Amino acid sequence: FLATLSGVFKYSKDNKVGLFFSQSFKVLGEQKWHLTLETDEQIIDEALKEAWQQLLMGGGVSVVIAAMILIATLGYLFRPIVALKKVVISLSSGDCDLTQRLPVKNNDDLGQIAKAINEFISNLQLMMKEVSESSDQITHSLNLVHDQADSNLNKLNSHALETEQVVTAMTEMSASSESVAQSTVSASEFTQTVSGEMTQSQQ
Repeated sequence: FLATLSGVFKYSKDNKVGLFFSQSFKVLGEQKWHLTLETDEQIIDEALKEAWQQLLMGGGVSVVIAAMILIATLGYLFRPIVALKKVVISLSSGDCDLTQRLPVKNNDDLGQIAKAINEFISNLQLMMKEVSESSDQITHSLNLVHDQADSNLNKLNSHALETEQVVTAMTEMSASSESVAQSTVSASEFTQTVSGEMTQSQQ
């Protein structure tokens, strides 16, 4: 009878549901062995429930650990991108420290982009240095021009004062000459008058 049974069977006995397992297999040639097991279905259900609970708990813990590992990995992978974003935003806003450089750890696409940005910042820093030096030179030249203009203005004022003094002196000399000429005319007229009177008195 057992040789014809193979599989799992459910039966009821004394208001209890049981499970019967039977399996035939050969051992040592043609000799057959029959493995039979009988147990209460409630025991199997409780064992299955416990196994499912342990599986769900283990799966939940595994999901949490996997999520943490994924977040940490994404954070590590996106760290160069975040640093690159900060540098680009600071460059676009005009408030960037030109002495800082992006770390170049690999020669992948992100590494090449970081290297190119570092070269751009270096060139920009050099250009800003040259502009600053040129600005200093222009400022120095403007100061020299301003000083020269002040010196020329002082000289012009001095020449103007000297010219004014010469004009004043010439005006005074002209007035003196006119006074001398007037005095000479007056003296000549007086001489002629006296000479005329003396001539008349002699006649």
